[in-house]
Amino acid sequence: MSDVAVAHEVPKGEHILFAAAGPARLSSILYEPEKPSKSAVILIPQGAGGLSEGDHDYNPLAQKLMDAGYALLLTNMRTANGGWFYTLFETAKDDIAAAIKLMKDRGYTEIVLLGTSLGGPRGAYYYAQTHDDSIKGFVFLASITSPYLERTVRRTPQ
Repeated sequence: MSDVAVAHEVPKGEHILFAAAGPARLSSILYEPEKPSKSAVILIPQGAGGLSEGDHDYNPLAQKLMDAGYALLLTNMRTANGGWFYTLFETAKDDIAAAIKLMKDRGYTEIVLLGTSLGGPRGAYYYAQTHDDSIKGFVFLASITSPYLERTVRRTPQ
């Protein structure tokens, strides 16, 4: 018997590597409901775009979404675990597009984007640039305004 207490059952996810524009290969975890569905949530992560940044446990979210009939794709951006100030919205757009393509290729046609912190502006940028009609909803969770804009403004010559 283990001495470690488990607070909740850990859902099983599938680890997937897939290509995005340019040389990028993205790492993700896909959780799918038992009963096939057309609906999926794609989590766009915070910070530098890495799911392992911070002390986050996405398992309860994955389980609740699967119970409600949604798949959940947790995906790293190409800039994962680097400095957020090196990331560009242009590459985030390409990474989100690749994640959406992955889900469409698996039969998911109704996509909800869930942006956490800086993931919110990343997703908003994606949608503003593409007007992707497969996006049926957008959730901003503890999102911030874009630090990129502030950085651009501060660097603008007087």
